[in-house]
Amino acid sequence: MIRIGMVGSESTHALTFARLANLPGKNGCFPFGEARVTEIWGGDGGRTRQVAREGRIPRIAEKPEDMLGRVDAVMVVPRDGSLHKRYALPFLRAGIPAWVDKPLAVRYSDALEMVKAAREHGTFLTGGSNVKFSRDVEALRTSFGRMRKSGTFRSAALNFPADLQSPYGGLYFYAGHGAEMLTSIFGGGVRSVKTDVNGGTLIGLFRYPGFTVTVNFADTPEYYGILYAADKTEARSVDLSSIYQQGFADFLKRLKERKNPVSYEPLLLPVRLLNALDASVRRGGDEVPVAPADGTSGDGEDSGHSERKAVSPARGF
Repeated sequence: MIRIGMVGSESTHALTFARLANLPGKNGCFPFGEARVTEIWGGDGGRTRQVAREGRIPRIAEKPEDMLGRVDAVMVVPRDGSLHKRYALPFLRAGIPAWVDKPLAVRYSDALEMVKAAREHGTFLTGGSNVKFSRDVEALRTSFGRMRKSGTFRSAALNFPADLQSPYGGLYFYAGHGAEMLTSIFGGGVRSVKTDVNGGTLIGLFRYPGFTVTVNFADTPEYYGILYAADKTEARSVDLSSIYQQGFADFLKRLKERKNPVSYEPLLLPVRLLNALDASVRRGGDEVPVAPADGTSGDGEDSGHSERKAVSPARGF
């Protein structure tokens, strides 16, 4: 059995992953074999008991560290990304693999510290948004690659909600989905971010070398990717119905392989993008460079929601 500990209970993800592992399918078989969520800790006792009951989690830990020595892996799922490092580090330093929910962190230095711990203690770190596992995101990535190769690609637009006023870190709580959709399709070459906020809705301009992608963070019930090429426009609805199954399967595959990633950049880049996005919003829409991978420069470096000011009307693009 692969014993998985769940740290955090308030997010819907805690119950979603517990059900995937612990509840048998219609055929009576467990879809993920011997993987089980065997215990959980959460700050809200009532919510934690509910998740344990509905997710058939047999043990509730008194504190997260109690799981050390009793689990083979941990999933860190508090809604506020500023808490993720605090909960993940004890497990990573004990050599226990960790899946950390989006956003991986609010401060880029926190993200780097988690990666450093994973490397130094011979384990691995993974997680982030499961939107990247959507088959439609994969299809958009393929189409983009084909358009770039033919020289016809011009620009693109995506949409995914974000809440500037979320109590769980403002835009950091949900904008990570849009950020990872962006990087999954178009890669990691984003140079800068510019924003506009109007009527409470955030729009981000992500500038790549040679093209720009607009991400509309509006609260809408459907999600789309639109690719504009010289010879056609491709619009695709992004279906999220199977992303948690795909994300959980990816985590278990990594657990079985026990291989540290060659590069953590796909996990780290969305944090830098969110830092730049947040900095642009706080500066009234100014264009903000995305910090380089080493984190030594860039105006978006380590901007955190503790520093957030009231949102002012943004200048036009």
